[in-house]
Amino acid sequence: MQQELRLDMEALEELKAVMEGEFHVLLSTFVQDAADRLHDIEMAKDNWQRLRRAAHSFKGSSSNVGALALCARCRDLEAHCQRAEASDEPIDDGTTSDRLIRAIRIELDATAAAIRDEFGID
Repeated sequence: MQQELRLDMEALEELKAVMEGEFHVLLSTFVQDAADRLHDIEMAKDNWQRLRRAAHSFKGSSSNVGALALCARCRDLEAHCQRAEASDEPIDDGTTSDRLIRAIRIELDATAAAIRDEFGID
């Protein structure tokens, strides 16, 4: 089984070329904003629609900066919410949602560390 890529370095290098001096600001802002997005997800746990929207939003911002694994974890949570919404299930007992949110938190920490290591972001 092939290990999932954490960062799309090719996309990040292209973004760096386009953003020039603002690239580090972009990544620093992403890392700071990601903590708020995770908080939004955690606060939305009691409502499938809010949780799905928060996961979708975080998925998009992760994709924009080439955070592939983080994007995938957000996509997993979004898909879980979509399935639950489609079946009119009540919000689950937290086991699946909590597991998926925990996976996002773990991947966010790893992604932020990788960005700091690779690009010297504070």
